[in-house]
Amino acid sequence: MTKHSLAIPTAVVLTVWLADSALGALFFFPESSFLDCLLLRGLPAYAVYARFFLGAGALACGILLYLTRRERAEARATLRDSQVRYRQIVEHATNVFYKHDADHRLTYLSPQIRDLLDYTPEEAMGLWMDLATDHPVNEEGYRITDRAIRTGERQPPFHLQLRHKEGWNVWVEVREAPVLEENGQVFIVGALTDISDQVDAGEALRSSEERFRNLIEQSHDGIYLLYKNQFELVNRRFCELTGVSRTEALDPTFSFWQLIAPESVPLIRQRQELRARGEEIPHTYDFTIQRPDGSRVLVAASVSVIEYRDGEAVLGFLRDVTEQQALEDQLRQAQKMESIGRLSGGVAHDLNNLLSPILGYGELLLEDLGPTDARRESAREILQAGNRARDLVQQLLAFSRRQTLEFEPLNLNRLLDDFRNLLRRTIRENIRIQESQEPDLPDILGDRGQLEQVIMNLSVNAQDAMPDGGTLRVETDVREIHDSQVSPHYALSAGPCVVLTLADTGEGMDLATQERIFEPFFTTKEQGRGTGLGLATVYGIVKQHGGGIWVESEPGKGTVFRCCFPAMESSPEVASAPPVTEEVPEEEKGKEGILVVEDDDGVRNLTVTVLRRKGYSVWAASNGRDCLDMVSALDPPPHLLLTDVVLPNMTGMELYRQLSRRLPDLRVLYMSGYTQEDVLSRGILPEDMGYIQKPFTPETLTRTLRQVLVD
Repeated sequence: MTKHSLAIPTAVVLTVWLADSALGALFFFPESSFLDCLLLRGLPAYAVYARFFLGAGALACGILLYLTRRERAEARATLRDSQVRYRQIVEHATNVFYKHDADHRLTYLSPQIRDLLDYTPEEAMGLWMDLATDHPVNEEGYRITDRAIRTGERQPPFHLQLRHKEGWNVWVEVREAPVLEENGQVFIVGALTDISDQVDAGEALRSSEERFRNLIEQSHDGIYLLYKNQFELVNRRFCELTGVSRTEALDPTFSFWQLIAPESVPLIRQRQELRARGEEIPHTYDFTIQRPDGSRVLVAASVSVIEYRDGEAVLGFLRDVTEQQALEDQLRQAQKMESIGRLSGGVAHDLNNLLSPILGYGELLLEDLGPTDARRESAREILQAGNRARDLVQQLLAFSRRQTLEFEPLNLNRLLDDFRNLLRRTIRENIRIQESQEPDLPDILGDRGQLEQVIMNLSVNAQDAMPDGGTLRVETDVREIHDSQVSPHYALSAGPCVVLTLADTGEGMDLATQERIFEPFFTTKEQGRGTGLGLATVYGIVKQHGGGIWVESEPGKGTVFRCCFPAMESSPEVASAPPVTEEVPEEEKGKEGILVVEDDDGVRNLTVTVLRRKGYSVWAASNGRDCLDMVSALDPPPHLLLTDVVLPNMTGMELYRQLSRRLPDLRVLYMSGYTQEDVLSRGILPEDMGYIQKPFTPETLTRTLRQVLVD
């Protein structure tokens, strides 16, 4: 090995040698002057050095191995090959590679930029800072790059939104690394990966989730997802129905069973047991939610079992049917009352046929008995019993709304003033009556007698509810009925309403009793004390007046009845009542011939007996055909046809129509156990025809008959 001496400025060289085509040196020099060494002045070499502290300064000790010309050529060739390989890799990769300085000036941009943004590298480098959109995510990307330049540390990947040459937006993922160059400057090298499809898919997914979230939140049904007896999802309507907040419902400690009313627990447990056994159960059912404040909501539930996570979950929809159930209950009640009303009307018709001979023969018997005859008292008892039965039938007709009412403008304040004395004599002395009247009370269109019956029946019921005494409050008031308060099962419509209120401080009623109080023959009184028709009659009268009746009661807190009637306008057009014909004095003996057609034997025989007693010539038949066969043989012909409205083989009106062809001067008087209003509303009779309702007394029959004959 040949040693040479080499002068190196600012360094202390201990030895220099030349061996194996390499020039080497062992040296000491101040570390601060290392950059001034020949090593960094263009002389290719490998250097290995270490530093140590000596006194106040630092020295570097190292070995320099300077390459020979041949080795330098080989190194350059190797470097060129490496650069070519790496350039090929960079330029044929799918990513876009770039390099920029600390001021974001590009020094390199790979050709893939054309595939990404349709710009050449030269075009893109000139527009680089203008290619980014105004999306907020880009600001965050700039901050991350600046942090990498400032700290020299690699940062996590981030996203940028760039603008394509054609105008649409391209999403890229950016991965960058800071590089310290030989001159001490920091550069950023990075790669761009096109993730537009991923972002679009994610945006579509988020948009879809947002739409479905909005649908769920805006739904009128309560929606929930129950997984392992815990709520995973609840919407706004669910919280409104249950009375719990979303935070409370989603709390792991909150249980589904906290929402279930006690009476619905067995039903839901049974459904769970059936599902656990693999049996089919209906997807829809009703149950009651009990809110934290104690209130209850009846809901219709529709549930399905779905696959969720590592098992199954219950997806449920809840709909509030409380109001619907109430309306259905009202409809069923109204239908039931209507059915009972039709039944009552039919029963009343048959009872009237039975009562006609009882009352008629009772009066005839009383006429035949002398003033001192001991049997007169028995006859009076028969008539009194018959009259009570007739009143009972009238109550049935009032309930079924089939009795004839005479409407006139009435002021409830004046009616109560006129009725006060009778009411005080009827009600026990240990019951105090309080009155409160609205001074400017408008009139209503009503039947005085029927409204008095409403007041009396409600007052007597209140008295029976206060066996130990109490207070009966009678009030009148005016209220405005709104559309939302109108029930389809009442005739009452929206507008001003006159309210008659009767309230007591009695025993009160539970809900089960309140649901049945208007049913005919339903009574809570002891056997023999009530017929069960008092409130049924009130119900029928109020409805026939176009009004509605409501009850409020609690056990031990008394009862309030409110009857609402439509208020009349200030200048109403009052429907005129049927004209009252002046009574015509009955002649002692009738002279005309009367043709009686009645299918009920008792009524027919009574009618014939009464008329013959009055001197009329009477012929009788049980049906229309027999009457038509009989009339042709009568001489002289009859003057009047007295016929039942409903006959076995033809109506009374059809019979009169056929007879009038033969006998143009024949007059007619119809009779029926139904009310005149009922037969008129059914179109059975025209309004101008004579009519008498059963049961009738002999006096009423003969007086009405004379009116028709002399008219």
